[in-house]
Amino acid sequence: MSFKELLKLMIRDFFVITAGIVISVAIFCSAFYPEELFPVEFFWNIISLGIMSSLPHFIFYSEKELNKRQMLTRQVIHFSIILLILFTVGYSWGWIATGNILQPVVFFLLVTAVYLGVKVLAFQNDRKMADLLNRKLGEFHNLSGQSMDKERKE
Repeated sequence: MSFKELLKLMIRDFFVITAGIVISVAIFCSAFYPEELFPVEFFWNIISLGIMSSLPHFIFYSEKELNKRQMLTRQVIHFSIILLILFTVGYSWGWIATGNILQPVVFFLLVTAVYLGVKVLAFQNDRKMADLLNRKLGEFHNLSGQSMDKERKE
């Protein structure tokens, strides 16, 4: 993946991640802080969290194609770093109460859901691109085959 492709991916994923964070925060706060009113700063925290969650995408940068094992290893490292960032921020910003066992479990499940959601959307996007490329290659192959048939007949 080129650096330019990685930046495009990071920008796209930033918006998907931030939307996922907003949904997760709505669920989390509805469950644990239903009476709480949040200041405007809270929304900037969400945007900051989206940026912090997008930056570890640099783990996937490579000038050469990664094999399945290398990609899986980077996925595990990426997810671990995301969890480390989000739990550190969650506790330091007071989003997760210390001494409460249910909150970190729910937080983990929500982070995992957002992470998997981003991966599913990326997979669907990659699949559409692969289908488009395969269709275009098929059209090119058919056109090339037809022109070669014409040359043989002449």
